[in-house]
Amino acid sequence: MAAVLLVSCAAPSEFEQIPATPFTTHLKKNSKEDAPFLSHWEDETKPNEPAAERRRVCLKLNNDYFQGEEQLDKSEKKKLAKLRNYLGRTLRKELRRNPKLRLVSASAEDADVLEVALLRAEDANTAKLLLAQGAGKMVAGGMLTDGLVTNDADKGSVCMAAKVSAPDGTLLAELADFEYGGKEQGITDGLLSAAAPVDPNLLIPYGYQRKTIDKWAKELSAYLATGTFPTSLIPTTLPKIPKPADVVSKVVPNPADVVNKVVPSPALPEAKLPDVSLPAAPES
Repeated sequence: MAAVLLVSCAAPSEFEQIPATPFTTHLKKNSKEDAPFLSHWEDETKPNEPAAERRRVCLKLNNDYFQGEEQLDKSEKKKLAKLRNYLGRTLRKELRRNPKLRLVSASAEDADVLEVALLRAEDANTAKLLLAQGAGKMVAGGMLTDGLVTNDADKGSVCMAAKVSAPDGTLLAELADFEYGGKEQGITDGLLSAAAPVDPNLLIPYGYQRKTIDKWAKELSAYLATGTFPTSLIPTTLPKIPKPADVVSKVVPNPADVVNKVVPSPALPEAKLPDVSLPAAPES
């Protein structure tokens, strides 16, 4: 037990999983636990300038600081190249769809620069994930169970860094984050136990990493547009669309209300008889 405790205490935190590279010169742990990025630094000495109606942004992708690429074989390098292309496409899409931003070319002299770099990316082991799902039956310890023991069938991890610079090259902010997908649930206990189904996105190369990039792109777009990380990213990217159920309920009345509604009968005018005066009786 003591050995287990020593190992768990020595395990690096998520912030420590961000490699210290020359790309990020201000690796600073974010004090807010619910912050989108583990590391967040801003130049607090720069005076606040009135925000323009649309912030002009130039996007740059940096591939010089990825760790471990030289150890990948030809097939894995192709998968990594596709992941980098996905990062660029996703960032451009989110920056273009934000009404408060205007994506411009690299030659623009009046635009802030968003530079993004993938620092690490470890893909999931698809074969082990399939085994964790339980592709067949096996006898373990005299009990019939689903699948195989896959303690190391994790979903992989991904790490990125980004920095924002003013048109004159002044560094305004640096962000960095590390995301680990965790272990896929396998088998171990119980008779005829069933493992949880594997997410289909995890069965494509860097599937978990792509989902994480989708989240990062929305957060970076919102940060550039507002200067903060809002709790909800929807208002800064897409207009609110009413649900079909709301539209139908406003147009079509409830049938029960129509049937049960009491319609008053129209009031008829009061009939009046003609005034007929009788002749006076003769005096005796």
